[in-house]
Amino acid sequence: MPILPDAQKKLLDIFGERVAFHRIERMLYSSDVDPLPRLIKKFVVNNPDAVVQPVSAEELMALLDLCLKYKIPLVPRGSGTSWFGGCVPTKGGIVVDFYRMNKTIEIDEERQVVVVQPGTVWNNLEAELQTHRLALRLYPSSAVSSTVGGWIANGGGVGIGSHEYSRIKDNILEIELVLPKEIIKVTGDGLDLVYGMCGTTGLISQVVLKVRTNEEDIPILAAFPELDNLQDALKDIKSKKLALWHVSYKDQMHSRLTRNAVEEQARRAPIPEIITDTQQIITDRLICDSALRTEPK
Repeated sequence: MPILPDAQKKLLDIFGERVAFHRIERMLYSSDVDPLPRLIKKFVVNNPDAVVQPVSAEELMALLDLCLKYKIPLVPRGSGTSWFGGCVPTKGGIVVDFYRMNKTIEIDEERQVVVVQPGTVWNNLEAELQTHRLALRLYPSSAVSSTVGGWIANGGGVGIGSHEYSRIKDNILEIELVLPKEIIKVTGDGLDLVYGMCGTTGLISQVVLKVRTNEEDIPILAAFPELDNLQDALKDIKSKKLALWHVSYKDQMHSRLTRNAVEEQARRAPIPEIITDTQQIITDRLICDSALRTEPK
């Protein structure tokens, strides 16, 4: 059901130019990285009726109150990089684009803690932390574009750095959650009410994360004749308590397909070489991961 004129007026009162009703603008939010399968599209309304870009928790609360009153579905969205449709509407409604809520609120070097808004891009946060001699404990492979709130809301789980620091959930100290009538702080076991819930229990407005000292990461490439040899190497590293931040494994087929994909991308549309130093670091790590093979040299 389209949004009633009265509700549209109230959305304009709250968000001003940060609300969109135009068909073309709304279409941009009808999928994530990949279009929905045709079979699924027959049963859902994946094009939203409106898109809003909030800048504060107070605006989120006003939005929730309005949507409850007019029974309008809400779908929060980070960067839409998940591939799984978690930020795609199924009954129209309003997409909440957190693009403008991207500020770093506090960086505590002594406690190694950072407070950020949910629309913060991981790659940008890493760059800012490095100016304070800190770094992220872990981040998703899509760190160049994905957001803090998006990875948490989708239950992102493991990422680059998870060998040492486990899941992203284990590195969250607190989440500020916006409900229709109040703003609450969620910690400890309460994080299970937010993590992986895709915004169904409330809208994330702020996240407190653990970070680490910024140290030089040395990429190491190794090839093993058998999977058992890799397992033995990891056991040996663990028994000797050697520092190992991240491990990525590829078998022969995966490695070959990765190289083919990189070559095909270069042939179709070369990636611009103008990237930041932080992006280069992440790119180097991903290239190292892509090169890992199981066959002996």
